[in-house]
Amino acid sequence: MNKLKAAIFTLKPKKTIIDICKRIGLLNNCVLQIDLVNNILNSEILRRFPLPKAYQRDITYEIIKHIEGTGGEVCDELYLYLSQITNAVDSNTRSHIIITLPNSLFVKESHDSSFAISKEFAFSFEECNLVGMRPWYACYRLVEWLVYSASLDRNIVGSDIIELGSGIGISSIIPFLLLPVSSICSTDYDPEIIRNLQYNFEINEISLNLGVAADNNSKEKFARIMCLDWETIDMSISDEIINPLRNPIIISSDVIYDDDLTLSFVRTLKCLLVSSYVKKFGCYPKRLTSKLPKDKSIHWNELLEADFNTNKVYAVSVNTVRNENTIQYFVDCCIYHGLTVSLDSTVIPSIFDTEFDNSTLVFIISC
Repeated sequence: MNKLKAAIFTLKPKKTIIDICKRIGLLNNCVLQIDLVNNILNSEILRRFPLPKAYQRDITYEIIKHIEGTGGEVCDELYLYLSQITNAVDSNTRSHIIITLPNSLFVKESHDSSFAISKEFAFSFEECNLVGMRPWYACYRLVEWLVYSASLDRNIVGSDIIELGSGIGISSIIPFLLLPVSSICSTDYDPEIIRNLQYNFEINEISLNLGVAADNNSKEKFARIMCLDWETIDMSISDEIINPLRNPIIISSDVIYDDDLTLSFVRTLKCLLVSSYVKKFGCYPKRLTSKLPKDKSIHWNELLEADFNTNKVYAVSVNTVRNENTIQYFVDCCIYHGLTVSLDSTVIPSIFDTEFDNSTLVFIISC
């Protein structure tokens, strides 16, 4: 039932839900049907943070249809739930997804939060024209990369994470609650996305620091949200973000999908990486002061493997391969702006029961 619960909580397609129901024998087992209603569809966390009502209605109807179609018996509880949720479809309530991590996942140091303890996290989202109001699969892979990298010498432990294009906050909130990082700074641009991001931090029991940063000498974790415009960022803005931090690392996921946006994203990366380098080493990166010609670009699938022994100041960007030309443009922009871009092809252990329709790439960018 845990697999069914995780699939429903993350809004998997009806076909996936039915396939799981068939595998666990729910379609011909009234006890499992009652368990579905009582412990999944009517669970406490869904009463607090409901899934989209139409989704709940549709999967319940589909399950009942398949039970009836095979001549099975539908429990009264399932019929009653369908009636109740159908009447509630038009109610004006927030929609959420619930992300559940396996109990077997070892966490070295988690935040003092009921969500971190239960390993269930709630995120408000909206199906609209704003891409930042929806969950995207690459953010799950980014969380997996951060969790895995925290066990390696990749500078994640004690880091100050800055996320570009945070969206609904999955890859900011879960790492903040689970990993031994010093701080998280989630950024986006649209006011509606920022408001939703603030709500998601609040419901996951994370207090936001309203100042620029917490006291440098404090050992307390802190979180903040910033409105950051990639079109207008410059070194003064970048320095203001980076200077209060001790060990900045920039992260992002699924932000490479539009060429105009990609160019602004790379310029933003360069500003933040240069500020981070100066903060750490007290000098400007030699690569960017060199008068030698910049390297010619290469095809994205011929990039070198990332070397974390030399990349002490870096950004990680996890992106779904939907259009190879868009991915190539990102690589070209990085090299044109004097940045080093490489790939991390390490096999990352999966912690989410999430199937990816397309492959994802983990880019490591440094200056």
